[in-house]
Amino acid sequence: MTILQELARLYDHRAEAAGWPRPGFSTENVGAVVVLAEDGSVREIRSLMAPDKKGKLKPRRMSVPTIGRTSGIKPGHFWDKTAYVFGVTNVEKKDADGKKILTPGQGKRTRKEHDAFRELHLGLLGDSRDPALIALRQFCETWQPEDFEAFPDSASLVDQNVVFRLGGGPFIHTLPAALELLTAEAEGESMCLVSGRIGPVARLHPTIKGVLGAQSSGAALVSFNARAYESHGKKDGDNAPVSEAAAFA
Repeated sequence: MTILQELARLYDHRAEAAGWPRPGFSTENVGAVVVLAEDGSVREIRSLMAPDKKGKLKPRRMSVPTIGRTSGIKPGHFWDKTAYVFGVTNVEKKDADGKKILTPGQGKRTRKEHDAFRELHLGLLGDSRDPALIALRQFCETWQPEDFEAFPDSASLVDQNVVFRLGGGPFIHTLPAALELLTAEAEGESMCLVSGRIGPVARLHPTIKGVLGAQSSGAALVSFNARAYESHGKKDGDNAPVSEAAAFA
């Protein structure tokens, strides 16, 4: 067996018992939840932070759709950091005494990040009939970064990852309607060289930290990053088809 087959099999054996995330999801730190009204307006930006054993506030560990962002602008599905969701990040300014402080505002590319999040969800949710997804679409249609000033208590949550819910309902990214949309986005079905099953092919493999000789940010176990490695005009992961599920595992 190849190392990929062994790793995928190990995931299958341990995932259920250990509570590991499903394929296409990863466990991330989430600091807040945006509570939406049915019309998409923001009722509350509620902290999910909780004190650890030393009393220091820590974000909640949560399974959310994988973003796979290493550089450039790439929004997450149904969640992301405040720069993408609200168009707000911490920027450095000077107070009246000339001392440098961090305050909510817009950085050099914050507007582009927020616009990318907005455009992704307006396209994704255009035909949705689920009330929570409709509320999220309306949020993306109406929210302006300046609206964040109406939630002064949320200043401490800037640059945290945030998720959504409609009222007191479940987190939007866990809803069956949201999961169905995520599945529908997967394209390019082929036979997986690892599992032998037919499924959507991973164009880019997730990066893994701790690979010997690789960058500290992580490395892909399978990659084709130059034309010399491409076969018959195939790009990226199509050169060696591995399903998204196997690449994730």
